[in-house]
Amino acid sequence: MFTDDPAQAARQSAPFWFFGRSLNRVPCYPESAITSNGGPNPGTAVPLGPNPGENCPSPGSWTGAYSPGNPFPTYFAVKYCSGDDSWRINYNLYFSHDGMGSIGHRHDWEWVAAIWKKCDGSSDQWCRNRLVRSFHKSDKNNDWSGIQNTINGKDEIRNLGDKNKHHPLIYVGAFKHAMFDTRKTSTNVLGADELEFRSNDWWYFSQDNLIDGNMVNRNWDFGEAKSTPMSVSDGLCEK
Repeated sequence: MFTDDPAQAARQSAPFWFFGRSLNRVPCYPESAITSNGGPNPGTAVPLGPNPGENCPSPGSWTGAYSPGNPFPTYFAVKYCSGDDSWRINYNLYFSHDGMGSIGHRHDWEWVAAIWKKCDGSSDQWCRNRLVRSFHKSDKNNDWSGIQNTINGKDEIRNLGDKNKHHPLIYVGAFKHAMFDTRKTSTNVLGADELEFRSNDWWYFSQDNLIDGNMVNRNWDFGEAKSTPMSVSDGLCEK
């Protein structure tokens, strides 16, 4: 599966993305990293104030929690890691900016990765083993069984607490876009820490728009946003 049909492999653990409205402010929503002319997205200026969605695409109509979000691409790459005999699939999102003022920058790439290992007692069956999530300039890890919410399809979108299913529910930080497997709505902060606001106002299933990460040219300059799909894939065996 991983070598014969990488896109099919990527569909098996593709995340559900969630986005929140901090104090009714629309978030900066993901978009294509590639323009209609085939070049790199030029990005947008960082908002001066706490208006994260400024100059970003609309997430879509808000009708309350679990509003269906507008489509956007998720860029993926599939890699074998011989050191621990695992397959690793990263899923990357592009945002035209993050943060605000002096604590933001034009362009932002964020990602999660599914780590697959041989199922217990099997020589040819592979199981989801672990989830890695980008967290500002570092990353966080979950055993697959430790992910707070996983589901098997869109019909389970409101299920909470289910373990060891196919697709993780990922909540994107409202300002700096760190990736979380939990919601946090008790505070509305920009912070580069676990307190960043994230919620379930809009959702989108990455499986519906998966794009080969090789489509993003390695030589394109995204400024401070270094976690492009293939750069993440290059270092994923060390995660």
